[in-house]
Amino acid sequence: MTQVDENTYEILASLVAEVKEDPLFISAADIRGKNIIEDLELDSLDVIKLILLIEERFSITLPEDPDSLGLMNADNMVQFICEKA
Repeated sequence: MTQVDENTYEILASLVAEVKEDPLFISAADIRGKNIIEDLELDSLDVIKLILLIEERFSITLPEDPDSLGLMNADNMVQFICEKA
């Protein structure tokens, strides 16, 4: 199992804030254990933007249906990023 980099939570939180266009919107502590769509209130367009930002920032490719792998959970997304980046 890959070690989760705590900095990845910070980066993911900053990307969510960028998508929400609110730099004070969220912190790393706020995303732990949260569903990116439901708990963080991202709509489908926001999710697409977030996926593109994650892929660009970490130089990875997310699966076509990230929700099927549970990647819409922030903890799972961070784990995936740490494994692939």
